Amino acid sequence: MNTEHREHREQGRDASAEINRVFERVELHGVRWTLALVLVSFFLYISGWIEAFIPPDRLVGFIGGGLDVFVREHNAPTGWQWLTMLGYSDMLSLGALVLMVGVIFTAYLMVVPVLVRRRDMLYLALVCAQLALFIVAGLGGPGGH
Repeated sequence: MNTEHREHREQGRDASAEINRVFERVELHGVRWTLALVLVSFFLYISGWIEAFIPPDRLVGFIGGGLDVFVREHNAPTGWQWLTMLGYSDMLSLGALVLMVGVIFTAYLMVVPVLVRRRDMLYLALVCAQLALFIVAGLGGPGGH
């Protein structure tokens, strides 16, 4: 193996290690805390300790009925309206899941400067595309949510 090829491969490993460190730093604490919040909020929902907007036993009848039926039958919030309802345990669970996605979004965002500094345009484009996908999904996508 020639020296140039070996150096290129080592630089690639260094870049991967740096990106992994950035992801690990953000996700290590963020995912742990949000996972704990997801578990606690789900327990509060299932146990009934905090009132749910839609109790778990009423959800079963709507499986397979489609979102439009579910929203109509329950007058359920759409879009980001659920934020005004965080006092309900099911909406609190949703909020915990959104926070977890936020941690992943933040991890991707923290990788951008590393890729810019390393001039790794392919991975930068892929990360930016993923960030754009998160944003479009958060805004409700082309058809809304």
